[in-house]
Amino acid sequence: MLNLRGPRFLALDRTNWKLGRTDIHVLVLAIVTPRFKVPIMWILLRHRGNSSTSQRINLLKRYIKCFGVSSIKVPLADREFVGHEWIEFLIINDVPFTIRVREDMYIETKQ
Repeated sequence: MLNLRGPRFLALDRTNWKLGRTDIHVLVLAIVTPRFKVPIMWILLRHRGNSSTSQRINLLKRYIKCFGVSSIKVPLADREFVGHEWIEFLIINDVPFTIRVREDMYIETKQ
């Protein structure tokens, strides 16, 4: 059974499938369980490649509206999900985060 109580790990990822000749590109927000990820919200993308910052922010805003920011233990995201506006959104909304960054990228935080 999926435990929806208390803070949870979330995974933000982009995926694509081919359905016949049609390419389907999706930005997905999933709950991470010990055995698998459960997709709970997503946005269909109209293009190949990375999602935009506004698409990521809108997806996380939808989640926060439904479950509240206190339900987020930490959103996990890969190195394609970076950018000043995105990180600023997470900080302003008190969303703790863990994001893998490229080898040549550095992030400064004020202490």
